[in-house]
Amino acid sequence: MEVGAYDCVAACGSGREAACALSDACRAAGVPRLVLVSSIAVTDHFAHSRNATEADPLPPLAGYVSAYDRSKRRGEEAVLAAPLRAVVR
Repeated sequence: MEVGAYDCVAACGSGREAACALSDACRAAGVPRLVLVSSIAVTDHFAHSRNATEADPLPPLAGYVSAYDRSKRRGEEAVLAAPLRAVVR
């Protein structure tokens, strides 16, 4: 079965599950590298982030208020942990 990114997102309940499904599909298809375009939501929209840079650590996940932000963060972490070369931008 051929699986595309949209299909994975539609079939999965969270950003983490969708990212895992996409990563698994890429690996199964022999895709050597996955490029994920990140979202500002991984930094927690409700946390103070003025003048923050990508070098700054992310806030503790337990403090995130938005389910969307938590989902985006978990999805990014899942892609980075996947056993395939991943680039997050």
